[in-house]
Amino acid sequence: MTDDRNSGPTPFALWTDCTGVLTQPAAELLRAFADRVGAPGHALREAMAQVSGERGGTLPPDAGAAWSAAVEAVLEHEYGVVCDLSRAQEIWLDLCRPNRAWIDRLAQLRTEGVFVGLLTDLPDGREPGWLRLLAPLLFDAVVRRSSAAGAGLPLRAAQAAAGRSAARCVLVDASEVRGARARAAGWRTIAFRDTASALAEVGRLLDTEDIGAEDIDTEDVDTEHIDTEAIAVPA
Repeated sequence: MTDDRNSGPTPFALWTDCTGVLTQPAAELLRAFADRVGAPGHALREAMAQVSGERGGTLPPDAGAAWSAAVEAVLEHEYGVVCDLSRAQEIWLDLCRPNRAWIDRLAQLRTEGVFVGLLTDLPDGREPGWLRLLAPLLFDAVVRRSSAAGAGLPLRAAQAAAGRSAARCVLVDASEVRGARARAAGWRTIAFRDTASALAEVGRLLDTEDIGAEDIDTEDVDTEHIDTEAIAVPA
C-alpha cells in the first residue's frame, strides 16, 4: 500500500482510541463530569460501572434516558445521592477536551506517510464537535467498535482498512482489556497512560528496524466476513 504524501509504502498502521487518548484522561473527564452533575466521583463511577457492566469509568456512547435513569436509581438507593443525569450525553461531550500534543503528533505522522486510523465506540455523529472537524485531517479511516460490555474488537476490519497484517498494526488505547485483546490477535500495542510516555513509545516504534517497509503487504488480509459497514473514510 502506498501513500500519496510520500514516495513509498508506509511502515505500519497506527490506530488510536478516543476517550482518554484523543481527550483528557478518562479519570480526569469523570471527575469533571461528577462535578458538573453534583455527584461524588467514587459513587458515580461505581454506579456507572454497575449499570454499564464494565469498570472503564466512561460514559457509554449510547447512554440515553434509560441509562441515565438506571444510574440515578443506583446513586439514590445505594449512596443516598440524588442528581439529574437527563443531559448526561450532552454534558459528557461538552467536557471532552482535545489532547493537543497527541493530536499534533498524529497529524505530523500522517504527513510523514504513516497510516493513522481511529478505532472508536463513538457512533457517527455523536463525537465531540472538535473531533468531527479534525477527523478528515487526522485519519485515513475510522473503524467503529461496539460499546457493549465484553464485545470484541473489529481488528480484522481495521487491518482491511489499512491494508496491513496484524503484525503491522499498532493500537494506542487507555484500556488494558482492549490492549490485551489486540496483542492476542498479533497486534502491537501502546498502553496510553500519559501523553509523554505514549509519544516516546511512538518514537521508539518509528526507530525499530524490524518494522521496515520491505515486508508490508506480504501477508494478505483475509476480508471474508469483515463488517465493512464499520469502516468509514473521513470526508
